[in-house]
Amino acid sequence: MPPTEDARTYAPSRPRGPYAKSAVTRQRIIEAATAVFSVHGYLAGSTTEIAERAGLSGAQVFYYFPDKTAILQAVLANRDRIADEIAGPIPENAAEIPEAILRIARNNESAPGFIRLYSILVAEASSPEHPGKEYFRDRYRRLRMRFDSVFAAMEKQGLLAPGVDSTYAATSTLAIWDGLQLQWLLEPEAVNVASQLGRHLGLITRSA
Repeated sequence: MPPTEDARTYAPSRPRGPYAKSAVTRQRIIEAATAVFSVHGYLAGSTTEIAERAGLSGAQVFYYFPDKTAILQAVLANRDRIADEIAGPIPENAAEIPEAILRIARNNESAPGFIRLYSILVAEASSPEHPGKEYFRDRYRRLRMRFDSVFAAMEKQGLLAPGVDSTYAATSTLAIWDGLQLQWLLEPEAVNVASQLGRHLGLITRSA
């Protein structure tokens, strides 16, 4: 089966024999679910459509995953793995942090399906009963802590603009980035995420 739109496979060393076949089939299901959830969301996303996209029966899908929630968890873990690959290591030189952020933003433009997936699921997860609620709450918490840490390194070296502290830099950057990506999904010809995010970073930071 050809890869889904924007699906990227950063495969680690692959197992051999029947385990390799199982891993490949499992990944097919994850990619099919990613495509379905990025269009319909988790709540309306059908396991029947996931099976059809993966070229499998429903019974085969549930052989690898006990239920729909487990599929969602695998999709989110796969997205995190890809996001970590895109992000790469945090620059040791604090002055290079804004450009590293913009590099990630530019790379994200090549994966609209993953951005769409994230946007739909995070909106759904505002419901208390959504199985992804805890994941997204914890993810935003981790992102704020990570951004606070990198901006704190800039603050320590006097690289934040007057009146800007690391906490504000972290929360405002995440909020603006998310908002820009959502607008870009709706009207890509009108919104340049990296350009606008760069202007924001230019306002809250200063050159070394």
